[in-house]
Amino acid sequence: MFQREVADDLEIEVLDGYPFYLTTLAGSFTAYAHTVVLDTFGIQFESTVMFMPAYGITRNILGRKGWLENLNMALTMDDEAIYLSSLSSNENL
Repeated sequence: MFQREVADDLEIEVLDGYPFYLTTLAGSFTAYAHTVVLDTFGIQFESTVMFMPAYGITRNILGRKGWLENLNMALTMDDEAIYLSSLSSNENL
């Protein structure tokens, strides 16, 4: 879920996307789906993301669907590090 301002920066017409009506604990709203290429520390993949139609939303949210499901992630306590790799790569974390 991304802010309207992010869509503007990418020159995406938010309302041209596929509308999704979403309900959360905080209320209901419509967001618009668009296919984009996400880049996470140099790992790129295509994903469908939602953009908010209203300005002034203060957060962008990355979740399991469309983002984390495309990555291998490892957290280590010993060296306080996060390791990422693409699911499509053969690299070990």
